[in-house]
Amino acid sequence: FFFFYSFFFPFYSYFLFSVSLIMPAQIFTPESFPLLKDVSQFIYSNKYDSAQRIVIEFLDKPDLSVKERFYGHFLFADIVKSIGNVEKAIEFLHKSKNYLNKIENKKLYESLVYGNIGECWFTLQNYPKATKNALLSMLSSPD
Repeated sequence: FFFFYSFFFPFYSYFLFSVSLIMPAQIFTPESFPLLKDVSQFIYSNKYDSAQRIVIEFLDKPDLSVKERFYGHFLFADIVKSIGNVEKAIEFLHKSKNYLNKIENKKLYESLVYGNIGECWFTLQNYPKATKNALLSMLSSPD
């Protein structure tokens, strides 16, 4: 375990740092940025039902772009992960990839999905799958 952790953790830490640097400028739309802010506040307040409700309301809007639909589903998976249903979050993250074929700069979003899936597997202590997804995330990263 120690060998794996000492090998994997530097890559994983780099990934999390990289994602935090690219998210605000390149991913959010004017419509999805306030959603992230509100969802984050609800999650930090342990108001998961409220977080889920606003994401569902967001996704019910008929005029959302494909990018905004992707991001709504991506956030929903993050809420499910925060609740502790990590297996279900992995399922939702895989479903969010269905939107990627219609998004410009697909690799950036693919990198985020794989990174989050890797984080979920890490939480579940499935280190081989965590490593695989962390590496897919780094390989998908445009930078």
